[in-house]
Amino acid sequence: PLRGLPPTAETATAATATATATAGEATAGEATAVEATAMEATAGEPTNTTATSRHESPHLPPLLVALLPIVLPIACLSLEYLPFESSLLTFFADRDIALSLAAAAALLTLVLRRDRTRHDGQAAVGRALADGGTVILITCAGGAFGTVIRQTGIATVLGETVPEVTGGLGLLVAAFAVTTLIRVAQGSATVAMITTVGIVSPLVEGGALGLHPVYLALAIGCGSKPLPWMNDSGFWTIGKMAHLSEAETLRTFTVLLTIMGVAAFGATLAAAALFPMPLPSDLG
Repeated sequence: PLRGLPPTAETATAATATATATAGEATAGEATAVEATAMEATAGEPTNTTATSRHESPHLPPLLVALLPIVLPIACLSLEYLPFESSLLTFFADRDIALSLAAAAALLTLVLRRDRTRHDGQAAVGRALADGGTVILITCAGGAFGTVIRQTGIATVLGETVPEVTGGLGLLVAAFAVTTLIRVAQGSATVAMITTVGIVSPLVEGGALGLHPVYLALAIGCGSKPLPWMNDSGFWTIGKMAHLSEAETLRTFTVLLTIMGVAAFGATLAAAALFPMPLPSDLG
């Protein structure tokens, strides 16, 4: 096609074609280089991600330090069962000392968090004290309530109400019923269980149970499940978290826990009837 052109035009056209081919080769080379670089970067990404994930929380305490608040009180309480005695071991085996050391260890793990400011530490300790204070308040209230009820002589009345022919099974039924009534009346399952323990403990200490005490503990625990309603803080917690109305929470949460308590008590009653396993003191 260049045959009819002058020599100068032919030379210029050939030079243009050569330049175009060279540019195309350079572009292809650049694209290949870019693709190779991209592939290398993509291949290196998982390694970088893994390295980042290994060090994403560099300020967390070591595992042994984090487990210290749990392991330390267990180790201190275990000192009581050593074959030799010592005043120092007795001191550290005390429950109050063991829990105090565990609290100090927990505060130590908080201090070791270098990414926390002093204000963050104070807020975390305040939340922990508030939650722990609620538990202590409920426990103390249940113990005081149980003491007041014991002063009325209800344990004697309950002992006379349970027929002697039913043996320990009647006491299990009574413990379940009393726990359920107290739970419905005041809302707290913890208070109900602690109160019932205070009521039935004189009967157990008198050797009138005739069954293994575990069955009585299970009956009391089962009695704390049925019929949670508006006076129970857990009722509102479940309802609000699940976005349920009061009627919907009654139809779901209340019914579910009632079935759990009744079914578990039925299994406990059957096991106590088939395998009573009384203690040697009850047999004597």
